[in-house]
Amino acid sequence: LKDGKTYPSICITKEPYPRIFNTRTINKKYGIFYGPYSKISGMYNILEIIKRAFKPRSCRLPLTPESIKEGKFKPCLEYHIGNCLGPCIGRQSYEDYQENILQAREVLKGNTRDMLKHLAEKMMKKAEELKFEEAEILKQRHIMLENFVAKSEVVSYTIKDVDVFTIEDDDLEKNAFINYMHVRNGSINQSFTYEYK
Repeated sequence: LKDGKTYPSICITKEPYPRIFNTRTINKKYGIFYGPYSKISGMYNILEIIKRAFKPRSCRLPLTPESIKEGKFKPCLEYHIGNCLGPCIGRQSYEDYQENILQAREVLKGNTRDMLKHLAEKMMKKAEELKFEEAEILKQRHIMLENFVAKSEVVSYTIKDVDVFTIEDDDLEKNAFINYMHVRNGSINQSFTYEYK
């Protein structure tokens, strides 16, 4: 923080087709903000899992259902390499896009266990309806989230929502180490260690 910058947050914009990105500028009228994140790598891991699992758009096109019906836009490179499902050209429905954003919000809130349960139920329902391609997409999303949660899972399932602090000193009693963990629904969302001399 020596250069005067603030901790970054993740923003979900209030557009008809919301975008998800990291920012250091908080302005509540543009969107909903999650964070701030003291550990930058943790924030990028969350953004990466959201990008791979839910594929939100990264372009800044002024998308509305009306402008998409009029065919005003062309797909960008992100669509062609599979990082976007093409809402700009009507390849992804408005309802499907909103559902993906809703699921991404749950991940950002730390409700990953509920999200995994919901995805498993939805996957089984699609399989029963013989919609195997849709079920496979949900299965891949479930696996990605499961791997993500496994890295931050707390051993005890009895712990729900807590902030954990510990203070330890070294043998010479000249330095103290303050540890912090932010736990939501049994998963560690943030953690850092601060050395106090």
